[in-house]
Amino acid sequence: MARPYHAGELDYETADWIANAIDTDMLELMIQLQPGASTIDTPQAWQEVYDAFDAGEFDHFGRSEDPVAEFTNPEIEAFLARIDAQDRSPR
Repeated sequence: MARPYHAGELDYETADWIANAIDTDMLELMIQLQPGASTIDTPQAWQEVYDAFDAGEFDHFGRSEDPVAEFTNPEIEAFLARIDAQDRSPR
């Protein structure tokens, strides 16, 4: 989802809606798979993507006039750069 958003194939509203839907479904599934767990850990890569879209949902207490441009876009770009660098590194 991060790649199509970054490439302009998804607008922010659609990508954010998808992120929220996936996160809700993932949380419900993880609760079912870990009944009684005191904490539920989501995959780190997913959490980074979700947090990037979440950061664009609000003005950060009046500090941002465009939270998508100021927070979401750079976080998605940094995430993809890190993932791409990991894919290129020898294993």
